[in-house]
Amino acid sequence: MMQLLLALFIITIFAVTPISNLWAADDIEAEADIDTEAPQPFLAIVKKPANKNGHIILSDDRRIKLDGIVLFPEGIKHLRELITKGTQVRVIPAIKSPAIQLRAEVEILPDFFIRDEMLKAGHAIMFPFYLDYETASHLRELERIGAEKQVGIWRNQEKAFRPIIVDALQAANHIGEYRIVRDVIVNHETRKNVVYLNFGDEWQTDFTVRAIDTRFLLIQNKLGWPDDLRGFTIECRGTIHEFYGPAIDLNHYGQCEIIP
Repeated sequence: MMQLLLALFIITIFAVTPISNLWAADDIEAEADIDTEAPQPFLAIVKKPANKNGHIILSDDRRIKLDGIVLFPEGIKHLRELITKGTQVRVIPAIKSPAIQLRAEVEILPDFFIRDEMLKAGHAIMFPFYLDYETASHLRELERIGAEKQVGIWRNQEKAFRPIIVDALQAANHIGEYRIVRDVIVNHETRKNVVYLNFGDEWQTDFTVRAIDTRFLLIQNKLGWPDDLRGFTIECRGTIHEFYGPAIDLNHYGQCEIIP
C-alpha cells in the first residue's frame, strides 16, 4: 500500500511540473536555497589561490567561482600569481549559491578586482549571465583591452588551434565550447514562437542563433536593434551546441552586439 501511494505521489509531481523545471542548470539553485535578501559582501582569507578548475578556496573551504567571466586554462596560472595563500580578500557574491561554492567577484584589498585583471590580461572572456546591462558592457570593454593588446588567449588568433572568435563556417568545429561567433546575418525569421538568426541560406545546416520570441523582443528593445537584422554583422557568445547545424541560444542581452 505504501509503495502504491509513493508511486501515485511521484506521478502527480511529474503531471503538474513542467518538464523544463525538472532540469536544473549548474548555476541555478533549488527553490529552497533561494533567499529573498541580496547576498552581502564579506572578508575572507585565501586557503588555496586556485585549484585546477580555477576556483579560489577560502579558509572555511568555501569555493569561489569568479562571476562574469569564463576563465581559460592558462589563466589559472595567472590567478595563482595574483592571489597567494593567506591573502585577505573581499568577496562580493553575485547570487545566492550553495554554501560550498559561491559565484562572486573577488577584490584584493584595496581596490584590485581579480575579474577585471583576468579580462585585461587576456586570460578570460566575459560571461554575461547574472550580470546587469551596465556591468556586462563594462566587462566587454575590459575584454577588448586584452584583445587589442593581443595577450593571453588573443595571441595569434588567426593561427590558433582553438580561436576564441570564429566565423559561421568555423562554428561546427567548436561544438560544446564557449566561443564568440562573428559573421553576417543572412536570414531573420520567426517560426512557432522562436526567432532564428541564420548565417547562411540553409538554416538546417548553417550556424543559427535562436531565442524564444518574447525573450528576443526584450533583448531587441534593450539593445535598440532594428526589426530586421539581415545584412548586419554581429558577435554572439555562448556555448555552441548542435541544432541540425551549430547553434547558440540567445538568453541574455550581453550575449550579442552589432559590429559597426
